[in-house]
Amino acid sequence: MSSYNSITRDLIDLWLQSDKTTTPESLYNGILGRLSIKMALSVVTTAADNPYDWRFRRVRDFGFKSHLLNRLKEQFPDAPLRDHDRSFIETSIIPAYSRVLEVGRPTLELVRTKVMGVSIGYERLVLPQKSEDKPAWCISLVEGRFFVSPIQDAKTDITDDNIIQLSHRRADHQGDR
Repeated sequence: MSSYNSITRDLIDLWLQSDKTTTPESLYNGILGRLSIKMALSVVTTAADNPYDWRFRRVRDFGFKSHLLNRLKEQFPDAPLRDHDRSFIETSIIPAYSRVLEVGRPTLELVRTKVMGVSIGYERLVLPQKSEDKPAWCISLVEGRFFVSPIQDAKTDITDDNIIQLSHRRADHQGDR
């Protein structure tokens, strides 16, 4: 398996060499076999004017299994964004993808959010179709960093979330040794 950094670099290189006739498949086919179990790849069709009509399509899911992850997968089928968790779509998807469509170039960011009450953190690369007009699609490559179910009857704040994230990051780095 390759590192997330090397895969994002290769995808960006392919994107730089692409043109407006390039398909999403031609960009991501060469890297699918290199994805680790912590990575997922999807395509969002962005041709519609209304972002809630943009369509999410899962290409490759995370390779690990968990009860919470299975529940999240069920809540995010291949469907228009209007059919997904509204809070997550409004805070973590539409603004980020809108910025990418506006600038017309890739973005790489660390996302910390909640989906269905689950705190998640991931790195995300979003590659828009090269286009003179509005891009018709974006590829999203994510690598999960942390995934924490809510603690029953416990209230957490941003400090608690940061501690959880740091502990998961430390565990990730210790596993790399």
